[in-house]
Order: sequence, then C-alpha cells, then structure tokens
Amino acid sequence: KGTDAGAILWRIGNIFSFEGNFAEARSRLGVAMQIYEATNTKLTLDAATTMRLLGIIEVEQGNYEAALAMYEESRRVYEARKMLCSPGAANLFRNMAAFHRKRGDFDNAEEMLKAAWQIYASAGAMRSPDAAAILRHQGVVLMHKGELLAARVKLEEALEIHHDAGSELGVEAASALRYLADVLFLLDDYSGAFTTLQKAWHSAEASALNEGGPTPAGILWRMGRVRSVQKDTEGARRDLEQSLQLYLDCNMGNSLEVAYVLHKIGKLHYHSSELQEALRKYEESWAVHEALGTMLSFPAAEVLRSMGSLHRATGDLAAGAAKLRAAWETHEKLQSTGSPEAVGVLRNLACIDMEQGEGEAALERFAQAWAISGACRERNTSEVGSLLYEWGSALSALGRRSDAAEKFRLAWRTYQDSPCQGILS
Repeated sequence: KGTDAGAILWRIGNIFSFEGNFAEARSRLGVAMQIYEATNTKLTLDAATTMRLLGIIEVEQGNYEAALAMYEESRRVYEARKMLCSPGAANLFRNMAAFHRKRGDFDNAEEMLKAAWQIYASAGAMRSPDAAAILRHQGVVLMHKGELLAARVKLEEALEIHHDAGSELGVEAASALRYLADVLFLLDDYSGAFTTLQKAWHSAEASALNEGGPTPAGILWRMGRVRSVQKDTEGARRDLEQSLQLYLDCNMGNSLEVAYVLHKIGKLHYHSSELQEALRKYEESWAVHEALGTMLSFPAAEVLRSMGSLHRATGDLAAGAAKLRAAWETHEKLQSTGSPEAVGVLRNLACIDMEQGEGEAALERFAQAWAISGACRERNTSEVGSLLYEWGSALSALGRRSDAAEKFRLAWRTYQDSPCQGILS
C-alpha cells in the first residue's frame, strides 16, 4: 500500500507500455497517481517517474498537450527536490527531447539532450545504456536536420555502447538499429538498411517484443520502404499494411508513426500508378499531422512534396507548385534545406517551371538546388543524379546541347558511384 504500491504499479505499467499495450499501461499508471494523491506523495521520485511514463504514452498516441503537462509536472518534482542533475531528470530530459523532435522543434530537442548528456558526463557514466539512448536521440535529430553522416556516427556509437554493456538485445538497441537503418536508407545504402532492420528484428525478438506493439511496427514499415525501392511491391505492401494494423491495435491511429506509414503506403500506390488511392493516403497522412499540430516538421514536408509530385503527374501544375512551395518553406523554417528531400523539392519546382514554359526560371531553380546540394554531392546520392538529369533535360530542351551533355555526363558518373544497388538499371 502507499508509495510502495505506486512503485510496483508504475513498473507494471512500464512493461505494458513497452509491449504497446497502452490501455493497460495507462490503467496501472492512473491507479498509481490516485495512490500518490490519496497519500499526499505527489512530490516523490516514484510520482515523477509515473508522470514521465504517462507523458511517453501521451506522445505515442499523439496527445501532445497532455504529454507536455505530464512532463512539466514531473520536472516540478525534480525541481522541488533539487534533483535536476539526477539520472531520473536525465531520463525526463531525454523524453522531452523526443517530444520536441516529433513536433519539429529541433533547437529545444538538442537543448534537452545536451542537459541530459551533461548529467551522465558529470557522473562519469557516458558508456551506460542510458547514455547510449541520449546518443540515439541526438542521432535522430541530426538525421532530421539532414546531417546524415554525423547522425550515423552518433547511432553507431550508441550501438557500440549497447554491445559493450551487453544490452545489444533489447528495445533500446532495436530502436538505435531502426534509426541507423533510416540513415542508411537516406544514404541510398538499401542493402545495409535492410540488414540493419533484420538485426533490429532479432533484437526485438530476443526481448519478446516482435509480436505486437510499436517496436515491430516501426521495423516493419521500414522493411516495407526498402522493399518498395527494390521493386518488391507485394512484400512492401504486406509489411506496410501489417505495420499500420499493429499501430492501430495500440490505439496509435492519431500518432506521428501512423502518419509516416500512411505516407509510405501512399507512395507505394503512386509508384504503382494508382494515383487516386495515393492521394487519399497522402491526405489521410496530412490529416494526422493537422490533428497533431506537426505541420511544421520534416515528415510533414515530405507529405507536401509527395502531394506536389502527384499533382504534377496528373497535370495540375498550379496545385503541384503550391504544395512544393509549402514543402520548401517548411524546410527553410526547419533549417533542413541541405537535405536530399529539400533538393528534391526544388528539382520538382524547376520541372514545373519548364512545363509552364518558364525556361529561365527553371534553370535558376536547378542552379539553386545544385548550390544547396553540397552534402548530397559528397555522398553521391540518387537525388543528385536525378537533379543533374532533369537539369540536363531542361538545357537540352532550351537548345543548350553542350551544357546539357555536361550535366548528363555528371549524372551518369553520380549513378555509377552511388551506393544505391541496381540504380544503373
């Protein structure tokens, strides 16, 4: 009874949360909070942990205002107890960083992670699994900012710590592997991404987390994404639909993760020339972003880019340009204009300029895209090849054959050097 019962209940709730059973987790954590209220122990560390765990569930289910309220309540406990430099506070800062990241607020996310890292550095615990989790979150923020090589370093360092600590088979390591696969995918290393996802699945399996919940759902949609670019349409469709169902089973229909999956399913329809179904999925994804208030985020910018590309494909150039301009403005606000995705936005806008007969405007736009693509060029990504090819096509159409030939040669060299398997076909 009393706080002992609360401490047991929040631990049980945490187990249910890891399994993706948020209803049971919320029930246990809610009873724990009732105990703290009844015993006047809301300023205990167990109460702070309970509120933090409730905040995590609210984030997972897309209830961001409720999540922030829980996190702030938890923080007030640490402040009242003068324990803002404790490991518990570091865990809270890490969770708050994830909250800010999912809302596209990378500055606050990085500040929270810096504060959490300082706590572990002061305690000489930089090689602990908790420190690895901070590195993982730092890697994810860098990835969303388009700093892929720096992100890869952070994630690989996190995995090295898990290996040294004997915690490479667990949910935290599975999460690090999942995000490393994201980075490899964005670097066009699809084989490496899929192998990394298989390792993540094995890690989740070792923790009995592969049967349901957000962990396997997150691995499955990423597998589907890789299968899609490798032209395994049926395998991709199977993985994405299964992932979506797992999220819905966790009552995560209004979450950022579901917005991701709906977008990926839409892209699969798009590449199968099922344009109306693709648009429907894009709109469903955007509706989730609107419900969450995450329209100013990297994933939302990608939905806008996909909508713009689809409208362009159907001949609605005005609607396509409007969506693409909105995507570009989002990248500007997020300071992610050096990412391959942002380069792709400008490339599509330049193509629309050409299709509207505005050749000089198109060439200016291609040059702008080239100017910001330095980081992409260092990695020889397929987006650079696409940019050079479209630029060359525009120059050729405008009668500048010599300049066009130069761009085509550079495009071919980029495709030859790209780590993207099979791109030359």
